[in-house]
Amino acid sequence: PSFARRDPIDLVAIVGSKVSAVIKRLQAIFDRKDQLLDIPHDHRLALQRIGDRLEWILDNIENGSSWTRSQQQNIDWFCKEFGKVKFSGLGQNFERVVKALVELERFGYLDWIVV
Repeated sequence: PSFARRDPIDLVAIVGSKVSAVIKRLQAIFDRKDQLLDIPHDHRLALQRIGDRLEWILDNIENGSSWTRSQQQNIDWFCKEFGKVKFSGLGQNFERVVKALVELERFGYLDWIVV
């Protein structure tokens, strides 16, 4: 569902659900500590920024109705783009998945969130 024409309570539920799903998938990356140590430091920092910003969204979700439409759309777009990243065979495809997430982070969808 999109944010358009939603009541604020629906908005909070939708955002919370989408962001929680993304965090769960991101956790699969962080759970692979040995492989995580083999990726470039700036990639680890980008993944950490993603995680921190997603956690901030969940921590501040009760204020979601005060976020601008653009901010809401950016969260929605980020979650949709994250969902397009193929996590199957994560062990063998770890570097490819990380690279895709780092590129997504560079699009700046969540840059309005300062943590």
